[in-house]
Amino acid sequence: MRAEQLSLWPYAMRKARHYRQPRPDYLAYLSSSKWQDRRGEAIERADFVCQDCGAYERLQVHHTDYRSLGYEERSDLEVLCAQCHSRRHCVT
Repeated sequence: MRAEQLSLWPYAMRKARHYRQPRPDYLAYLSSSKWQDRRGEAIERADFVCQDCGAYERLQVHHTDYRSLGYEERSDLEVLCAQCHSRRHCVT
C-alpha cells in the first residue's frame, strides 16, 4: 500500500460497502473480562505475532465467525495486527 493510501485508510474503511457500526451487545462483550481472557489466550497461542504478516505490534483478535460470539472455538479467532485486521474488514 502506498503512503497516500495509508493516510486515507480510516476514511476508506468507513466508506467501504460492507462496513457497519458494531452492535451495542457486541461492544459490551468486547469490554467483558470473558472476552479479555479469550483474547489473551488467542494472542498467546499465536506466539504474539500477526497470523497474516508476522508483525509484533498492535495485535487484535478477529472473529472469523460471529455466530458463536461468546462461545468461540479456537478456530473462530485469528490474531492480526491492526492493519491486517482493517484490511480483512474492508473487503469491497
